[in-house]
Amino acid sequence: MNRFNDKYLHSIDQRGRLQLSHDIRTGFRVRKGDVIHLLPNPNNPPFLEARTKAQWETYQEALMSQPSSEAKRDFFRFIRLMHEQVTADGQGRIVVPQRLREFCGFEREVGVINMGTYVEVWNKKAVEQKYNDMLRAFNQINDQLF
Repeated sequence: MNRFNDKYLHSIDQRGRLQLSHDIRTGFRVRKGDVIHLLPNPNNPPFLEARTKAQWETYQEALMSQPSSEAKRDFFRFIRLMHEQVTADGQGRIVVPQRLREFCGFEREVGVINMGTYVEVWNKKAVEQKYNDMLRAFNQINDQLF
């Protein structure tokens, strides 16, 4: 059962290119030649985080403002090992490197979620399985608001 609007389902082509939706390109002001920063999130299941240059700089500043610790050093090491920079083409596509596609378990179809300050890209089956967690969170927070 497809619980998601097709607007959030995208395909990765044979060359590893992912088309960013018009809403995402417009909202994040992504233009041809812009650098997009990709970082896999090793949650279970893993997913990919994508940020513009400005969003990446904010992310780095938040990291650097944290007190020094072994966890921060390991976090930084992970970023240094796994971070990739890609460039948006004229049609708003980015190439997701093979190693990141494999790390995140991407197949042809992926779920793309605009989180406001960055974009998450999920394996389609994983995001569908995560849907129940999303529903519980929505209900819990919605009940607190109203």
